[in-house]
Amino acid sequence: MKEPVPNPELYLFAPGPHAVEESLLEILSDPVMGHRDAPFVESLKNLVSGLTELLGIEGHAKPFITTGHATDMFSNVAQLLTQETREIDGNNYHRYVGTVLLVNSDPFSNKTKKELERVGVIVHEIKVEYGKVVDLEELARETQKLKPEVVYLTGSNTASGSYQLRDGTRIREAIGSEPLLVVDEVSQMAGVHIPREKLGIDFAFAGTQKAWMLPPGLVVGYATDRALERARTSIGPKIHNLYDLVKNCAEGKPDATDNTSFIRALEQRVYDMLQAGGADAINDRNIELNAKYDEFLQRLTPYGIMSFPTREDASPTVGCFTYNTTRTDMKKVAAEMKSDATLVEGYKGVKIDTGYRDVNEHLQAKGLGSVRIPIFGQEPVIFETILNKMEKLIKKYTKPLAQ
Repeated sequence: MKEPVPNPELYLFAPGPHAVEESLLEILSDPVMGHRDAPFVESLKNLVSGLTELLGIEGHAKPFITTGHATDMFSNVAQLLTQETREIDGNNYHRYVGTVLLVNSDPFSNKTKKELERVGVIVHEIKVEYGKVVDLEELARETQKLKPEVVYLTGSNTASGSYQLRDGTRIREAIGSEPLLVVDEVSQMAGVHIPREKLGIDFAFAGTQKAWMLPPGLVVGYATDRALERARTSIGPKIHNLYDLVKNCAEGKPDATDNTSFIRALEQRVYDMLQAGGADAINDRNIELNAKYDEFLQRLTPYGIMSFPTREDASPTVGCFTYNTTRTDMKKVAAEMKSDATLVEGYKGVKIDTGYRDVNEHLQAKGLGSVRIPIFGQEPVIFETILNKMEKLIKKYTKPLAQ
């Protein structure tokens, strides 16, 4: 074994993982608490209370926290389906009777499809091109025809920056009241507040490494009573059973030997957000950051920089813009950002995100590449400083148009 590689000490400017605030890093390095000890039990109960308030789900749904990643929740959607066990030749065979209608709009929703199919779920899909949003008429038509028990979509597409919740309550109107609506809120939760009850969301989840601005390793989610009842009676695998997760969290009982310092850092993050003004403050910050991002895009339009989804279809928390790969040398832009220690105090530079592989492969045929921007959480002055430096470097490393 070689000596461990030193940390490059770069500020991660990406839609996940993202740089963590100094105050939360201090909590993460606190002495470990016993996960059954009274102080931690109270922390977990307090966190559940805070999440209920911050997410605006009182009377609609119940929150939970668990160790793992948001991708762990993909196959757990199967818990929400009608199931049966049949005995054939003395052996019991389990199968899922209910089906899922999945809006396949990015690499992560495609991963969900594959995970559900691996455990035996029948998944019908509506394919949506990268950067586009689902057509509501098609969604309504397919729901009526297939009668799925679950409709699944990724709210904010982390890979492409499109926003499948663009049409708000019209999504629930399109699918009707019967199916459970499951939303992957992975790069959205804590970055922008949405009216979850009005949207009719039954089950949603997010990893802590994105808009929560903490390291990866925890999942924050919530579920309605009707979703939890489905999970309670599930006869499939009980790992991460939603009913048990919600029940145990409410009682201050972790589902495993969780990272107590990590959960306490999340507790502090939620507390700080509530003290700053809660949902209203989250949206005010998001509006301010989006305004700065829009100005950034407008100034760079002459240099071939364009929002990948139209701004109407764009996520409020993930910006994704394209550039001409033969005209702009984004590698040089990224390299100079990494070496500029003046951008964010305490860091040796900033690491920008030069696009998700699948999306870049999709854009390659058009001679384009992409860059993703985290439009959540961080202080506006830091956000603006980084964008201004990126703008300067993009102008520096973009060839003029041929006359």
